[in-house]
Amino acid sequence: MNLSNKQHHQLPQTRDLAVVLQNFIEHLMDQQLVQQKNTSHSNQLSTARLTIIQFLIEKGPTSLKRLVEFRKVSPATMSRLVTCLVNDGLVLRANSKKDRRSKIFVVTTRGRKQANDMTEEQLQSLMLSIAKLSSDQQIMLNKSITLIKNVISHT
Repeated sequence: MNLSNKQHHQLPQTRDLAVVLQNFIEHLMDQQLVQQKNTSHSNQLSTARLTIIQFLIEKGPTSLKRLVEFRKVSPATMSRLVTCLVNDGLVLRANSKKDRRSKIFVVTTRGRKQANDMTEEQLQSLMLSIAKLSSDQQIMLNKSITLIKNVISHT
């Protein structure tokens, strides 16, 4: 949605806030990549691969098309990501029961365990950081997260 010039002048901070939020999201993603590289575990998943496994855990057996729609990437990119997961034994490629020509992807027990372990490790790290905040800061963080979720859900 584009703001008209009149609206833009009424809300001079809107673009600044959007830039700050975009930079913050990029920083969070970069920070997660740095943490993944610095971890002692050699079998860590990239954020993209982790989210694919989490999607398969939540939604069950899924087609490549549905994964493409979920991640909003090209079919070629998704195919490469899923092939890596299959090659690593974290996801299985199987024939669809509805159409034997179609392939579906299913998370393996090993994939589920690795994703759950990584998610738990990330949560523990965040919990330690949040615990260092005062009660007022934790309340403010909660309100800010809710606000950010509302902003992002309207994009």
